[in-house]
Amino acid sequence: MADFSKPLLTDTYTSWQSTLTANITAALRWLDPATSGTHTNVPAGAYRLNAGVLESYSGSAWVAALLKASQLSTARTIAATGDLSWSVSFDGSGNASAAATLAASGVTAGTYRSVTVDAKGRVTAGTNPTTLAGYGITDAVGTTGDQLIAGNKTFTGALADSAGHVRDLTINTQNANYTLVLADRGKCVLKNDTTAYTWTIPPNSSVAFPVGTMITLRNANATGAVTIARGSGVALRKAGSGTDANATLAVWGMATLLKEGTDSWVISGTGVS
Repeated sequence: MADFSKPLLTDTYTSWQSTLTANITAALRWLDPATSGTHTNVPAGAYRLNAGVLESYSGSAWVAALLKASQLSTARTIAATGDLSWSVSFDGSGNASAAATLAASGVTAGTYRSVTVDAKGRVTAGTNPTTLAGYGITDAVGTTGDQLIAGNKTFTGALADSAGHVRDLTINTQNANYTLVLADRGKCVLKNDTTAYTWTIPPNSSVAFPVGTMITLRNANATGAVTIARGSGVALRKAGSGTDANATLAVWGMATLLKEGTDSWVISGTGVS
């Protein structure tokens, strides 16, 4: 066992030389752990190579020594690619920073009401729809086309259709011979002068009123009856009678026409004969 104690000043020259020689010999042998054996009084912070690993003595045990350099001999470039572009040169002499660039998604900068995103959350497309269909909404009330609307609905404003306000009868004044048109559905056809006229119900092939169509007729004058004539192939019957014939709406009379078949109508009211 080698003892790394220093020679004493009181040692004789021979013993001092002997102690110093032993320490040097032990130190040389200590460089090789395989032959160094066990030593005492090893100074803390001493170094040795152990199987190619530099070790430092902590004062109680040998531990791998960490070598630190203040700077790399050759600077290196650290970079990122892909969705984010970034690079910086680094040699360890100090902190390094550089601005990163986010890859463009291909979408023009702006405001969009509807966007498409990829799996990473990036916007890849943008549109500004102006219709419900453009937003993919299928359960809203549309402005065109037929649609079934279920449930009770309350409207605070006026409710109107092509014939006008649903609670009112739109007046279509016809002081002339006249053939009913599809726009008369749900309206009141009115005569208010003294002349007699003929109003004709057209066949379904000419004007396809839906079955169930109702039209109100009014003769609002003291003279001049109105003849309600059947168009080609049209059947007209008075309510309470099976007779198919033209009808007359007397002065001050009021009647309702109801389409109950393809070319079948019924008339009922006051002043109808």
